[in-house]
Amino acid sequence: MGPDRSCVLLPAGLDQWALRAATHGIEAIGDALPSPWGDRVEIVLRELGGFIWIQITALILLIRVALSLIATAWRYRGRRDA
Repeated sequence: MGPDRSCVLLPAGLDQWALRAATHGIEAIGDALPSPWGDRVEIVLRELGGFIWIQITALILLIRVALSLIATAWRYRGRRDA
């Protein structure tokens, strides 16, 4: 199944907007804090955000693999019965 048959769940550009909004929010928090702490908090929040995105991506890949295995088994069972 190619990209032309895949299902898109989000409107175009929504993910880009969400990433930019999160980045601006992190920068605003860092700018609101005093000098050494603002930079440190901004770095921690950026790293934490990246870590969360990696986990979300891994979960999506795991779900896709599981559903692909179920679909393959379903197709195989259908061919065997026919």
